Order: sequence, then C-alpha cells, then structure tokens
Amino acid sequence: MYILLQMQSPLLSLGMLGGVLTTREGKELATKFHFDAYVHDWKIIAKDASIDFVIISTPHELHYEQIKACLLAGKHVHVDKPPTRSYDQFAELRSIAKKKGVIFSVHAQMKYMTGMMRMKHILESDFSAIYQVNGYFWQK
Repeated sequence: MYILLQMQSPLLSLGMLGGVLTTREGKELATKFHFDAYVHDWKIIAKDASIDFVIISTPHELHYEQIKACLLAGKHVHVDKPPTRSYDQFAELRSIAKKKGVIFSVHAQMKYMTGMMRMKHILESDFSAIYQVNGYFWQK
C-alpha cells in the first residue's frame, strides 16, 4: 500500500509502471493510478532517458540488478528494504550513486513490526479516540 500511496503524490509525474506483474494486472494498475503506460520489462524503464526517478518495489532478489541498472543510467532510486542481499552489494550501489550524483534511498515500512503491532493493539483497546500519534527513532 505504501508504494501505491507514494505514486499518488502530486509531486510526481507518472511515466511508466513496470515490473513483475502480469501484463493484465500491470495495465489495470497503470490505468487506475494514471500512469502513461505499463511495460513488463523493467529494463525499458531503466534505459528510458525521460525517466529520472524510479521507485523499486519488487521481490528482494531482484533489487540489486534493478537498482544498479537505474543508478548507472543516472536515475534517482527509492527502494523498499532490504535494498540488497549483502553489504558489499549495498556499498557498490552507494558508490555508484555518489559517482553519478543521484539519490539512492531506502524505505523501511514499520507498521508490521512487533512493537508497532503492540502499540496499535493498546491504542485500539484502551482509548475511545486517537487524534495523533508521533514516534521517533534515534540512531548514532
């Protein structure tokens, strides 16, 4: 759901949707979310010079190849975690992004983590109405 909400942002111009969906599913989603087109082969998106930002939300085993191709093509990349299967792959991608001068960002969705599920349960059972919840995570 996160990726679908992100795609509805007024800040993005949605050129192509592509990936590992069936062609029928891809075309339906492209129509629903107002993409110009659906392409089954993600490499077409990586090679398309008119696309400068890519959101990757595919099975983890595909991330490394897809991210690398997009970064090498000079595209900004945002991907769901984990971005790669090893630190060495991640370091390589980070280096490519730095050399190309593009952004390489990783999203970690936390709503299904144990602590978040517990907080949701407590809030739903002990309060009559919730108006706002703020959470902060600090790392050194």
